[in-house]
Amino acid sequence: MSVSDDISAAIEQRMREMAAAGMTRHEAAEATGWGYGAVHRYAKKFGIEFAKMYRLSPAVKSRIDERADDFERRFRNGETLAAIGAEYGLTRERVRQVLVLRKGIDRTDGGAFARANQKRAKVDSRREGEAWAKWGCSRADYLSLLQMGKDLSAKGVSRERQPIGAFIAQKRTAKMRGIAWGLTLWQWWTIWQESGRWEERGRGSGYMMCRKGDAGGYTADNVFIATGRHNSSCQSNRENRPPTGVSEIRPGRYTAVIMIDGKTRRLGIYPTPEQAHAAYLTALADFSLGRASA
Repeated sequence: MSVSDDISAAIEQRMREMAAAGMTRHEAAEATGWGYGAVHRYAKKFGIEFAKMYRLSPAVKSRIDERADDFERRFRNGETLAAIGAEYGLTRERVRQVLVLRKGIDRTDGGAFARANQKRAKVDSRREGEAWAKWGCSRADYLSLLQMGKDLSAKGVSRERQPIGAFIAQKRTAKMRGIAWGLTLWQWWTIWQESGRWEERGRGSGYMMCRKGDAGGYTADNVFIATGRHNSSCQSNRENRPPTGVSEIRPGRYTAVIMIDGKTRRLGIYPTPEQAHAAYLTALADFSLGRASA
């Protein structure tokens, strides 16, 4: 037997095996890489009958459907067309055709696109978790405050007058004063928004976040928004003692003192505890803003 006869016999055997497996001519062409025309000529030469889709038995049709389902599942999970085809003995083009014709999906529904989407989803999930852990809000809410700060910066507003910058400055000041801080950024911002006084926030006659009784930590149930002078007056009258940073020298004479970096700084003598406390708050805020901008 010549070499050509050996090759011919091998081709015939391969063709008959594929036909016995219930393949169509198109599937045989994809499995061998010979092309549909070559399979058609060999089938005619050897008298081999391949399956026709409309003549397939229910069992074979079920197998074909299962294969298409497997193609779709694996492709949507990020496998490439080439990897799927290699397992089934098909070209990537044949896998693509099956997905398009039988499942109605294209390359953007899986493969590299699916892997990119999965990676992006993991990153988004991680960032979302970090936002909730650090700021107490969604990443979208945090970004909205960040954008608000950028818009204010463009108008020349300092960072300490922007939502996130002001939050960080007040939290730092509380820590410096040894006062517990239990507010997330979003809780802090919500309290300000519900007060309707954010635009009037500031030292002196402006509004500020105060603690009830000037005691305890900064927590959602222990703070309120009021002017610094109103808060000082309320605390002084309620507790019958000078507010923080104020000492009474004698009736009608009050001194304001602040401790910064372990050093005592006297801020002057005032006729009322409210004025002395306002001086204390101003010095404290100036120091905090200086630290924040450093």
